[in-house]
Amino acid sequence: MSLTGPNWPDTAAVTKGIETQMIEGLRTLVHFTLEHGGLREYQRNVFEDYRLHLWDIGKYEVPSGGLYLCWEYLWWELYGWRMVALSVALAIGTSLIFFLLHNFARRKRAEEALRQKETELSEIQRLAQISSWQWDPSADAFTWSGGLFGKTSVDCTPPPRSRKQLSQFFTSESWARLAQTMEKALTRGENYEEELEALRTDGRKMWVVFRGEAVRDRDGAVIRLRGTMQEVTRQKQAAAELKKSEEMFSKAFRQGPMALSLTSAATQCYIDVNESFEHFTGYSRGELVGRTPMEVGIWPKNSERPHFLKRLLAGDSLRDVEFRFITKSGQTRVAQTSAELIEIAGEPCVLGAAMDVTDRTRAEQALVESEKRFRLMSDSAPVLMWMADPDKLCTDFNKEWLRFTGRTMLQEVGKGWTEGIHSNDSDACLRIYTKAFDLRQQFSMEYRLRRHDGEYRWVLHKGVPRFLKDGTFAGYIGCCIDITEQKEAKAVQAELSGRLMRAHEEERVRIARELHDDVNQRLALLANGIQQLEQSCASHEGKQGKAQLNALWRLTSEIATDLQHLSHELHPSKLQYLGLAAALRGLSHEFSQLHKTKVECVVRDLPTDLDENVSLSLFRTAQESLHNVAKHSHAHQVKIELSGEPNAIRLRISDDGIGFDCEQTISHPPGLGLISMKERLRSVGGQFTVWSHPSLGTQIEASVPITKNYAQTA
Repeated sequence: MSLTGPNWPDTAAVTKGIETQMIEGLRTLVHFTLEHGGLREYQRNVFEDYRLHLWDIGKYEVPSGGLYLCWEYLWWELYGWRMVALSVALAIGTSLIFFLLHNFARRKRAEEALRQKETELSEIQRLAQISSWQWDPSADAFTWSGGLFGKTSVDCTPPPRSRKQLSQFFTSESWARLAQTMEKALTRGENYEEELEALRTDGRKMWVVFRGEAVRDRDGAVIRLRGTMQEVTRQKQAAAELKKSEEMFSKAFRQGPMALSLTSAATQCYIDVNESFEHFTGYSRGELVGRTPMEVGIWPKNSERPHFLKRLLAGDSLRDVEFRFITKSGQTRVAQTSAELIEIAGEPCVLGAAMDVTDRTRAEQALVESEKRFRLMSDSAPVLMWMADPDKLCTDFNKEWLRFTGRTMLQEVGKGWTEGIHSNDSDACLRIYTKAFDLRQQFSMEYRLRRHDGEYRWVLHKGVPRFLKDGTFAGYIGCCIDITEQKEAKAVQAELSGRLMRAHEEERVRIARELHDDVNQRLALLANGIQQLEQSCASHEGKQGKAQLNALWRLTSEIATDLQHLSHELHPSKLQYLGLAAALRGLSHEFSQLHKTKVECVVRDLPTDLDENVSLSLFRTAQESLHNVAKHSHAHQVKIELSGEPNAIRLRISDDGIGFDCEQTISHPPGLGLISMKERLRSVGGQFTVWSHPSLGTQIEASVPITKNYAQTA
């Protein structure tokens, strides 16, 4: 500290001690002792620089004659209390900030938890198809959550809306009912629940349950309404479907064609039966309900009903079980029943369905007896019998078939029987068999079947389709007969017939040669002699003799011409020397000249080296056909076509004559013409067909297979 002033001792003096007393903050009494002087006491006004500055008093504003003290303080002395105050303030501020931050974090967590809960609540409401709402009638402020309201055109976002906007969500009838209910709730303070019909944004309808309760103040007055709205469309539809299903079940139960009954599993008493069951047993519903089948007498005393009931109670079910029952009239009949254990109102019950199968059972028994008789008859028959299913697989053979083939039933069923068919006949046989099955037609075929001794025997195989009463195809049944002996007899007959035909032809050749070489020559000589006689006697006889000779000559010439024609018919020399084509052309020309009928002869691709028997058979067929045209047809035009094909020679003769009834003529031929043509062609392995219809003409076709390959054609 330094002391300055006008009346202070020399500054070189050293202060011995100072005692200062502050008076009113301005005046200070100072006592001090100097080292080189006595103690002196001074009283002055002392002013402290720090205080003056603190009070904002200038240095030159203090009274004169005082002391002005300029203290040199330490920083702690000057600012210590401020530092303490500042530290305390900082501590308090930090605590307040920490407290505020802590509260803010807690609030943020609370708000986040609230938002999470609101989200969860909104999701739960969405999943449950439910929305919450609140209505303040004083301000007509209606607020609601989204969810179900989101399916409508109603805006559910803040600010609150009027209650009238809710009417857009409901049909007019439902809104009128809801508005009336809400007004009652405001007046009476009652809780309510209404099932209403609402509208979606797409115009479709849905059902909702609108629940509400009254909110009261401390005085008990209703201040607002709040509640929820939940969609129950699916529940409504499910209830409707359930009701419909129950109605359908009730209708099916009452009017079903099967006899239905419902009995208690505990008491075995009838709970209900339908009309078919009444007709089924002869008892009325009133006679059955509340009584057991044993009491009524429907089941025989030794029936298996207790066993069936035990099976049902064990969790099993009955399907198509046959049993006997007694009707009210005392008849014993057979029923086929199915039963199931069900639960109605917590009570186990047995639902049974029965059908009278007495007639069917009797028919089945009759069928079994019939099958036994058929089996006995088929096994006793001397023919080979078989049966096949709709899949073309053989299912049964009689004993004679198995004895003939020497094989077992297991070897023959299915397609096993085809193993015994001769390899050359197998393809054709199976083709006929398959085609008949596809067309559901009866069939007949001949093939060689291996006997038990290894010999192949010719059999005639016939089959007819089987159909059930409802027209369903059930397969085939057929038989086979051994025709080997018949085949051999026919072969012998054919050989004899061929020999007879050849002998007949040879005789015709001989007669034709005799007529041509002998009789015809002599007649020619006679005609020449008569002509010469006529010429020599012309000058000596009169006109009458000359005319007689001329007539005799013409008659002799006509006889010679007829004999020549007859000779050609008996044996055509052109056929032997010029071939079939030239012979047919000559035959056509002669027929046209003789009968004044137009004949067209067309020959195409005919082999030149035909067998004589084939050529002769075809020529005789054409000759006999033209003979029938002249005799019966009265045709104006005839066409003969002879053509060679890769495997056959085909002859076709057609005319535009009057025709005839083909079926009647073939079954009862008036002459031997058709028979002789058929036999001639059959002798060379050919086929013969006839088509004709009254007023449509006639067509005869002959086909002979080629047994050789010919290189040249005419």
